[in-house]
Amino acid sequence: MNEVEYDIAAANLRSNMYGLLATAFREPNEGLLSSGYVGDLRNLIGHLEGGEGFLPLFNKLENIIGQLDYEQLTVQYSTLFLPSGGFSASPYEAEYTKETPQHSFSSQAQLADIAGFYLSFGLDVSKKSPERVDHIATELEYMQIMSLKEALALKDNNEEHVFVTADAQRKFIAEHLGRWTHSFAQRISSCGVSEFYETIGEILDLWLDYDKAYLAG
Repeated sequence: MNEVEYDIAAANLRSNMYGLLATAFREPNEGLLSSGYVGDLRNLIGHLEGGEGFLPLFNKLENIIGQLDYEQLTVQYSTLFLPSGGFSASPYEAEYTKETPQHSFSSQAQLADIAGFYLSFGLDVSKKSPERVDHIATELEYMQIMSLKEALALKDNNEEHVFVTADAQRKFIAEHLGRWTHSFAQRISSCGVSEFYETIGEILDLWLDYDKAYLAG
């Protein structure tokens, strides 16, 4: 495998990883409780140099899944991430980046900045199931799409687009996704509601550390 082929494979792998994490923070589906979900995570990380640190978390998640049913997962999701549960672990970036007394104003500016990242590449939240632009799953899906765009640009030997897509990912992690996921994972853990989501949060936190280092590469 030459360098370009390696970069294409890495971008596709990163895209798939972001997609799997995004799925975990959307409304639960029964696929999350299948051995296939953990298997997909494990298969992806198996191709990463230095990915061994994820394996204990995957083993832990597999054990949890074996003792959890869909109804329990739905209740846990609602308690943590929905208004009915009081947003015990709010899935929105703005909740974790309150830095000024003018929070209302800064939050609006923050949401506009996130939307700007999306619109720059012709992306927007779904009209069928609208969600705030700073929802954790939406931000993860942005990274999923951008790393896929990078892979396609590499395949087309479009150096300008490779630079633009990679730069957008670095900036988005530095200015948004990477600024709050650690606090988000800690919030999930502190609630003591769900071992499943606590472990997903740990995987997310570790993955962001890994990917930040990769993109800084």
